[in-house]
Amino acid sequence: MISHIILTCLVTVLLLLVEHWFPWPLLLGQALPRLPSYIAGVLALALPLSALYGLWLNNPPDLAWFYLLSLWAVIVAGGLSVILAYALDKIMARVRLSYELQELFKLAEEQRDETSSRRRIDR
Repeated sequence: MISHIILTCLVTVLLLLVEHWFPWPLLLGQALPRLPSYIAGVLALALPLSALYGLWLNNPPDLAWFYLLSLWAVIVAGGLSVILAYALDKIMARVRLSYELQELFKLAEEQRDETSSRRRIDR
């Protein structure tokens, strides 16, 4: 039963990460609006859990707490994956900014060197 719960959590995490990084603007011409985004997120939690409960209809667990454990495991895994996705977005934005700043400094230095060499020629 625990392996079923873990697999359900992994499916939920994967669905949420795909939803987070899916290129919605290419498909829709804009970012996914907030309401459909919330609906997709809830479905990413509810559908795998519903599939798990459907599996358990044929072979129910001996202990009812498995249902409660699976519900909270999916909610926690989903929440952590969304937090992770946003944290990675921030890290990647900072990395991208550092590369852009390095390019700007490089261009500024090249321009300064070019200006300096022009002044020497003018003298």
